[in-house]
Amino acid sequence: MTFPYIPATDNEEKEMLDAIGVGSFEELLGPVPEGLRVRGKIDIPESRSELDVLRDLGVWAKPVMYAALAWTVIALAALMIPKDFWGADVIVVIVLVVAAAWYFGALRGRLARGEAGVEQLKA
Repeated sequence: MTFPYIPATDNEEKEMLDAIGVGSFEELLGPVPEGLRVRGKIDIPESRSELDVLRDLGVWAKPVMYAALAWTVIALAALMIPKDFWGADVIVVIVLVVAAAWYFGALRGRLARGEAGVEQLKA
């Protein structure tokens, strides 16, 4: 269910100001120092319809759904691992970090220079 913004009428605004004991909106802002007040028109983008905003947000629906599904599957899989294997995730992360360091530190440059790779196996 959506609730569109409906601005207050002049009578409603007067009732609100009367309820807090203030005569006008300017009087309400009285305690705010002059240097902090914004003067002139504020550059705010044009308003958009609720349908346009919902359409743009809908673009994120599938990626968020897939991420939530992946997170749920990973969490459930992690919870079902027997106690004997609880330390295995740390070992996997260490192996991946070492492999990434080796790739970026040594292998990547050798591949770029043609000193490593499938072509070297054929020789």
